[in-house]
Amino acid sequence: MRRQARWTAAKQYRIVVRGEFGELLTSAFADLSVQAEGGETILVTPAIDGSQLHGVLDRLLGFAVEIVSMNELARPNTGGGEARV
Repeated sequence: MRRQARWTAAKQYRIVVRGEFGELLTSAFADLSVQAEGGETILVTPAIDGSQLHGVLDRLLGFAVEIVSMNELARPNTGGGEARV
């Protein structure tokens, strides 16, 4: 039961992918914050649950985008940094 609660809690994620998104890919992820820099694209999700995260990852894989890293962003009230996922 505890494991299920962890997956349903809304969290925010930072996903770094190889390559800089152009206009087409950026528009395909309009529900995320998208910033291209230094040969990579950084996507930041709004607060989403586990199934929504899988949907974002499925979309990235559907476009054959290589995921470099994914981090769960710390909650603003915890005062912590990023947690590696």
